[in-house]
Amino acid sequence: MTRYAPLNDTDEGEFTADELDLLIIGELLRQPDSTFKGIAKVAKVDQRTVARRITSMKDKGVIKPTFEIDWDRLGVRTAAFVGCTTSVGEKALSKLREYLMRDPRVVESYETVGTHQYVLKVLGNDLSDLRNSVLQDLEPLTADLAASVISSEVKKTDYFQFVRYLRESRYPMTRASAWGDRAAQS
Repeated sequence: MTRYAPLNDTDEGEFTADELDLLIIGELLRQPDSTFKGIAKVAKVDQRTVARRITSMKDKGVIKPTFEIDWDRLGVRTAAFVGCTTSVGEKALSKLREYLMRDPRVVESYETVGTHQYVLKVLGNDLSDLRNSVLQDLEPLTADLAASVISSEVKKTDYFQFVRYLRESRYPMTRASAWGDRAAQS
């Protein structure tokens, strides 16, 4: 069995993931339906250790249940990132925030530092639907509105590669470079 640091199980402040936590998170990202036993085999630890770690990370909000939807298969054909800035005044800001919280087509919304004060992800049935509804509704609430319609996906969301990067940079002695590579799995 591989030796890892003991479970970081304090209630104070921020959760600090150790090498085993990062390995477990990475395995769950690679294969969300992984079993404790399967992860334990990769990590070379007891499956009860894996179960304890996963339970602790869930309790602390590090791991949250989620699933992915293929919107295109549901007939939702258009997604766009929209950048906007509020009009001047607290009243304008309040109206924009109210709209963002209320409109179900705005599926993500972020306040940012950069070109736009807010960046949103919006979904629509098609480009016309998006233009004639969400963008038209947003325009009077903003001082600057720019939309970029997603035409094709270049890279799928890949948090596994980032977790692998974290593990390799924080624990340079680990042999994580082959971790998750298809060739190394054979």
